[in-house]
Amino acid sequence: MNRRLNAKTGMLLAALSLVIAFAAFLGTTFAWFTDSTSSSMNQIIAGKLDVGMNYWNSEKNEYLDASNVPLFDENALWEPGHLEVAYLEIENRGNLSFNYLFAVYPTEETQGYRKNGSTFYVSDYLVYGIVTYDVESLGAIQTREQALSLIVSSDMGLTEENLQYGTMHPTSDSVRLALIVYMPTDVTSEQANHDLQSGHPSPSVKLAVDVHATQNTYEFDSFSDQYDAG
Repeated sequence: MNRRLNAKTGMLLAALSLVIAFAAFLGTTFAWFTDSTSSSMNQIIAGKLDVGMNYWNSEKNEYLDASNVPLFDENALWEPGHLEVAYLEIENRGNLSFNYLFAVYPTEETQGYRKNGSTFYVSDYLVYGIVTYDVESLGAIQTREQALSLIVSSDMGLTEENLQYGTMHPTSDSVRLALIVYMPTDVTSEQANHDLQSGHPSPSVKLAVDVHATQNTYEFDSFSDQYDAG
């Protein structure tokens, strides 16, 4: 009788051990399916296209933001031989590469009246030149002849509307320029001489100096650098 009870007890303990082992196995399996892992090193940064234009402030001896700042003498009397220079800096303030277009052109004019009654615009007799020039290291251009020689040495000539193209990357140094506006000496008094007796205000012109930027195909995605083409 005792032997039978011992056998039953042994079988019961064996079954109980199997249940405990199975429960432990189930617990291990459950923990496996609820485990997780993550990567915290991924960062999404939006691209920013931002071009800036600064001008050289001779009083403070530094480049300052050129937004809504007159670059030339507003009281200047434009006549044959008159020349003015503005020193500018273009910089990449964002984190994208871009192609830029630098341009100068008239935006608002008051026409002049000649003695014979015909009219003219001052901008018809202005020419422009844009040359690479760092006033901070080279100093201000001192004479009209020096300014004109810089244009000649750059082999670019004076034009009625001057444009300059370039490319800037986030790591590019700023581009420093001299913008030259000139009324040539071969402009005659018959062409650009306003008749003060005409009763009309003296002719004037406002010039716009713009920098336009468009993103170029430089940054890469997982396939190529063409995702931002066009």
